[in-house]
Amino acid sequence: MNTNKLAIALLLLHLALTAGMSACTQVVGSDTWRSLDEEAMALYDKGQYDRAVVMEKKALQLAEVALGDRHPYFGILLNNLGLQYEALGQFSLAVTHYKRSLAI
Repeated sequence: MNTNKLAIALLLLHLALTAGMSACTQVVGSDTWRSLDEEAMALYDKGQYDRAVVMEKKALQLAEVALGDRHPYFGILLNNLGLQYEALGQFSLAVTHYKRSLAI
C-alpha cells in the first residue's frame, strides 16, 4: 500500500471512530483513566507524542479494568493511542490500534 493510500485509510479510520465520541462522554465522569486520557491528548496537541503514548497506555490499562475491553470509550482510547503512534511514524502500531478500536 503506498503512503497516500495509507494516510487516507488512517484518516478514514480516525473519522469513523470519533463520530460517536460525544455519545460516550456522559459515562466517563472524573475517573482516573479519563484524566490520564485528557492529559495524553493535551501532550499530543503539544507535539509531545512519546509522553502522550506513555500516558495513554496507562489510561487504557485503567479503563480496561473499569469498563472492560468492549466498552465504546475503551475503543476511543485505542483510537487515541493510534493517533499518537501515527504521529510518531509508527504506522503499523497505529493501524493495529485503529483496527482494535473498530472491532468494538
